Amino acid sequence: MAFGVKKNELKRYKENVTNNELAVLTHYWSDDRFPDSNTVTKVAANDLKTLKVWGKKLQLYDFMIDPESTKIPHFDLFGSIQVRVLKELQRWNMLDRFHLMTEHELEEEVMPIVLKNEQLTVEVNPQGAELTSIKDNHSEIEYLWSADQAFWGRHAPVLFPIVGKLKDDQYQLNGQTYQMTQHGFARDGFYDVVSQTDKAVSLRLESSADTRKQYPFDFTLTITYTLEDRTVRTSYHVENGSQEVLPFSIGAHPGFNVPLVENTTFDDYYLSFSPRKTRTMIPLVGPHIDLNGRTLGQTNTEISLNRALFKNDALIYETNGENTFSIKSDKTEHGIDVTFKDFPYTGIWSPYQTEAPFVCIEPWFGIADSVDSTGQFLDKLGLRKLDPKHEFETYFDITVY
Repeated sequence: MAFGVKKNELKRYKENVTNNELAVLTHYWSDDRFPDSNTVTKVAANDLKTLKVWGKKLQLYDFMIDPESTKIPHFDLFGSIQVRVLKELQRWNMLDRFHLMTEHELEEEVMPIVLKNEQLTVEVNPQGAELTSIKDNHSEIEYLWSADQAFWGRHAPVLFPIVGKLKDDQYQLNGQTYQMTQHGFARDGFYDVVSQTDKAVSLRLESSADTRKQYPFDFTLTITYTLEDRTVRTSYHVENGSQEVLPFSIGAHPGFNVPLVENTTFDDYYLSFSPRKTRTMIPLVGPHIDLNGRTLGQTNTEISLNRALFKNDALIYETNGENTFSIKSDKTEHGIDVTFKDFPYTGIWSPYQTEAPFVCIEPWFGIADSVDSTGQFLDKLGLRKLDPKHEFETYFDITVY
């Protein structure tokens, strides 16, 4: 008996078959022939000849083809062969969702995805769909923070379905209390690689029984990284395939090495803003925002980087329209631009009272709970509400020089 199949997964499986693309579907399955397996992975094609060609590439044998699969010819894969093929196809989310590998095994197995052009080499980790490296091919300058655990053990996490911290790490919805840690769960999920070229990759995370324990909604989150010249574009695509409104926040948290080059220090760099104008600034009280303390931030001029700048945690600005926030220095021509449009908030952060050699520039569609938050999720500031069967798309660019 087959169960555990999602409607959107089945739809995509059939569409891939129709489009003569490799189609993969995993679901729970009970079969007396394989008493030690409770799942099956189907690898399908739109005709038997094409299926056998793909099977040869994946080292599959004709006897694995389901003899009853007349409409959609496919292989039925179980056990170790199933796990091997899912790993080769980088369907990490399937491996995680159906517990075909432990979290430790997944962490050991997942290899970075490499994008490269003449100027830059970029690496992405399928766990968390996280950028882990932006490196200049000629100067060998590494622009992205190294995730040194002594300071902050991440590079550029994806923030979803919340941005920031909830009061007491919980929220209320329809009379129920749900627990969720800061910035949500997407930064730790295992994503499936759904398309990849030398200069672009798309990774997908879908709702599951585990995500619904924290966030009782169905969603599909697709993150695409595209490399063009000296720019890395991060695109977010949120799909609501359900019949109810999908409330969510999404944001970025990339960290950048400061200093970037030898013979410069943290204090040699400054923040630059375009357009050059003042922006409303929202202070933090502990991990929560204080809307009553809003002031005008002096983003109409450069702001010198120093440790004291972050004594009250992140600098948070209201950002409308198109903005570019930059890290620059008068002592080097090398720097970083982060360009984004219509993200309502942007944070700038570096750990206070440390010598952490990095700064984060974080465009957000969402924000931490306020100090006087009621804890009601649907009243949360910055929450987007996506109508049934609708999609949300946005992107931001990181340009290095």
